Amino acid sequence: MRNILSGVKIVDLSYRLPGPYAGMVLAQLGAEVIKIEDHRFTDPFLNGFFAQFEASFVDWYKQLNQNKKIMRFDFNNPQDLVHIKEIISQADGLIMGLPEKQQVSLGLAGDDLKHYAHLSIVEMKASQGRMPTMHDLNAMAETGLLKLHIQEFQDRDYIAPPFLPFFGATFGHMVATTMLALLIKNKNKTQFHHEVCYLYDDCKALYEPFYSNDLRQTNTTKFLHNGAYPCYCIYRLGDGHSVAVAAVEDKFWDILSQKLSISLPGLKRFDTSKESFEKVAAVFHSHTKSSIEAFIAQNDVCLSLIN
Repeated sequence: MRNILSGVKIVDLSYRLPGPYAGMVLAQLGAEVIKIEDHRFTDPFLNGFFAQFEASFVDWYKQLNQNKKIMRFDFNNPQDLVHIKEIISQADGLIMGLPEKQQVSLGLAGDDLKHYAHLSIVEMKASQGRMPTMHDLNAMAETGLLKLHIQEFQDRDYIAPPFLPFFGATFGHMVATTMLALLIKNKNKTQFHHEVCYLYDDCKALYEPFYSNDLRQTNTTKFLHNGAYPCYCIYRLGDGHSVAVAAVEDKFWDILSQKLSISLPGLKRFDTSKESFEKVAAVFHSHTKSSIEAFIAQNDVCLSLIN
């Protein structure tokens, strides 16, 4: 844990993933983060429909909020609302992830927040005029980046999404980054700052450089990082374990191909034919976890067992 933000107090009025993720990042940097929840509804990852049907969410809640102070109040109790506002008045920053109607009912919407003249606020919304509500998967679909994922499953009528909620985590990190920027701008704690982060728009801006409109015009969907070449791919070993190969540079591939007897020398590692992939796959399938562990211990070739 680093203590760069020691002495900074952040109130986290959010739930599920992006807001709590942002609060986690700020807490890891040393900020005191207070997560305020309604005593009845708490957080959907911890209680209710989401927690009931998806066991991972309960653990995610624990991991995302373990370094925060959790405080629960009755959002319908006027005295509790006074207490919540007192906590906010003593904070440096506020992560606002509550629905607009709930913000209004709590007296924490729009001009209400300007009473906290020193506060830095980052509010989270789905998009700027595109969709009023969306999840991580919707945002990935809207940007077109899911096209790179589904290309391997053209013969299927249903496709599992990527495991990690990349856009949700990226959005949370953007919220944390925006908060840090506001804290720097308001270092004397004399001004009110309110910025809005948008799931779709911010993630699109951050990921589009990797799949720009110019690149899309080429109709290319296979690249180094999603398995275009044998030298940067995942292979199954003979005992069921798997290994990640990222031997892109000459020196790494030369060692790998020579010492493991892969008949794919030099620039042939960038050959996209099925035959080239199968040559490499056959070699790795002849090995086991223990033999690859021994090889890795003796050679620096950007080769890793998948734990």
